[in-house]
Amino acid sequence: MSTMVLYFHRALFFDISPSANTLTNFLGSTFLLTVLGGFVSDTYLNRLHTCLIFGFLEIMGSIAALGADQFDRKDPKGAKAVASYFNYFQFSTTVGSLIGVTLVVWIALNKGWHWAFFTGLAAAFIGFVVLALGKNFYLFQPLADSPIIRISQVILAAVHNRHLELPENLMSCMKLMIKKEIPLKISFYTPTSSGMLRFKN
Repeated sequence: MSTMVLYFHRALFFDISPSANTLTNFLGSTFLLTVLGGFVSDTYLNRLHTCLIFGFLEIMGSIAALGADQFDRKDPKGAKAVASYFNYFQFSTTVGSLIGVTLVVWIALNKGWHWAFFTGLAAAFIGFVVLALGKNFYLFQPLADSPIIRISQVILAAVHNRHLELPENLMSCMKLMIKKEIPLKISFYTPTSSGMLRFKN
């Protein structure tokens, strides 16, 4: 990313402060897009398709989760493999950043900005191809409702019912539920003979 600061400063003639600020805004937007990528991958697409479709748009929040899905975390060996995977993932990310602030910067300053950007594009394309070639070997988690949808539904319901009058006491609330034939379930805990708590409906 230091290449971008130099590009803004030397090629676009930004001052150092606006160059750094522009890069910060870009990175912030990128990290926010990972929230959108996670929402899409968990609810509508699987993680692989999300990475393949939106990868070049920097919505890459699903790539780490896709790798973790390949291991059975309930198995001790699988749990250990997940930890090793994230170690390698972080190591690879760090090595990529190191190459970006050394080799790519050298290419930009000595060979030209177009070659520096082409190097980044070529590396991203190779990663894209490698990811796509493994499509038939990946394990996929079933799609599920996103917490974002459930939270949004609660917020919308609260806004929609904001003008309703609150009941004076619990009994009036229960009478209203019975009148509208709304099923009422009361859950509580009861101790078992072993002293443990058991959940009842």
